[in-house]
Amino acid sequence: MLERGRPRTAFESYRYNLNNVEAATLAEILERFIAGEETDGPLLDSWAIGQALETLQASPSIDRQRLIHLEFALLPALGYGSEQQAKTLYDALMSEPALFTELICMVYKPRHGEREIDPTESARALSETAWRVLNGCRLIPGTQADGSIDGVALALFADNARQLCREADRLEACDSTLGQVLAYAPIGSDEIWPCQAVRELLDRPELEDMRNGFQIGIRNKRGVTTRACGEGGDQERQLADYYRQQAQALACSHVYVAEALEAMARNYEADGIRCDLNAQLSRERF
Repeated sequence: MLERGRPRTAFESYRYNLNNVEAATLAEILERFIAGEETDGPLLDSWAIGQALETLQASPSIDRQRLIHLEFALLPALGYGSEQQAKTLYDALMSEPALFTELICMVYKPRHGEREIDPTESARALSETAWRVLNGCRLIPGTQADGSIDGVALALFADNARQLCREADRLEACDSTLGQVLAYAPIGSDEIWPCQAVRELLDRPELEDMRNGFQIGIRNKRGVTTRACGEGGDQERQLADYYRQQAQALACSHVYVAEALEAMARNYEADGIRCDLNAQLSRERF
């Protein structure tokens, strides 16, 4: 079927039995699908593509760079919320500052430059995919097999990525993006959040943009909320209490991080008041 230019049909024939397909053949099927062959063939759903990527990730015979390119190209087909299936891509993104910088440059214009007036359709598609990759990142640089964070590796990645992005005139975008990723840090061994390695990095005085991105990431990771009619802002007050507790625990050791966490507490308190007012208005209306 591949010889006849039918990669979609070939994939459909083996989608439930991918382990019986050679990894190189499966990779070729996906690459030819990406290239646009057999546009009138069977549709490839996001679940099947995710399964194919997992099969390739488990194969020792597939070149890592080839798999990274495949995962990047197929990311839009995975569907929103499924970006984490691109494991090899994210491992590379958070361990290779040059790749991280490349994606930053795809998404953000230079700080002192002009935005391209009329980018091509392919350039826009690449930019949108790069934004999804960066926005969907939940992996902290320096993450070890047990989930802990190597502080030396994290700091080295941040320093190298910042230098490359500084040279590309995109330092602010770099810091903000890294800060948003750091919002997904684990709790520390002392039961204080964020973990020690992330605290040490974020507490550097010059990283204000990264701390601002960190606060944005905290907001974004909460996602969509639901509440009963007339419930008010109890959810927000619980969050405010949590972040204030973390801020107080770090007030003496990590002043800048504590300040950022206290700002989050104040923001959630304000949100709680707004939710209280909305609940009151809803009750009065009915």
